[in-house]
Amino acid sequence: MKKKYIYSKLTTGNKSSLKRFSHNKRFVKALELSGQKRVNKILDFGTGDGYFLNILFDKTEAEIFGYEPVEEMFYQLKENIDNDKIELVLNLNEISEDKFNVIYCLEVLEHFYEDYQKRILNEIKDKLKSDGIVIISVPIEVGTASLIKNSIRVLIKQFERDTNFKNILKAFTYKTVNRQVENNYVFSHIGFNYKKLEKIFDEVGFSIVKKDFSPFSWFKGLNSQVFFVLKLK
Repeated sequence: MKKKYIYSKLTTGNKSSLKRFSHNKRFVKALELSGQKRVNKILDFGTGDGYFLNILFDKTEAEIFGYEPVEEMFYQLKENIDNDKIELVLNLNEISEDKFNVIYCLEVLEHFYEDYQKRILNEIKDKLKSDGIVIISVPIEVGTASLIKNSIRVLIKQFERDTNFKNILKAFTYKTVNRQVENNYVFSHIGFNYKKLEKIFDEVGFSIVKKDFSPFSWFKGLNSQVFFVLKLK
């Protein structure tokens, strides 16, 4: 059966070479930041269509779990992952009391507002070993990077929801963009301010071990994504 990487068609399989490059680089960065030594249990939180799970399986000997809470996406995930060494769950309660060395949460938090972000982070916290790490990535959608991104989106006609001149300007100037939300889920990225996450991490009980950027670390906030490596306080 042919695998249906629907989400990946928008990212690693995007018709835009720039988007393909950016999203492939973020998976490389995620693996680099985890430091796979002595890792025996990994959770990919919000794994989507399972693309990253297959990368993890190829790159590590750890026990791998994929959690996808969206039912429609979960059934697509099950079609894509036919590896009995990767455990897939629709509900976190399906996972035993054993906790994880590394938990990935890639390109998830930008789709929620603050209260739900805290809920997700607390769920992650409950599943993390005391000496474990969390690797989080989110897109950079404010400042100069947002202006470049949104200009490219307009040029290649791959618009975000809520894209208009007013919101592009708001994102560029770090002003709040009121993004549409359905059932707590925010579909667009435009105007998402990653800098506000640092305060939320602290409030939930995480400290930042490392902050990095992708695809080019040295460009800092002019990149496409930002990564945070977290540990429990």
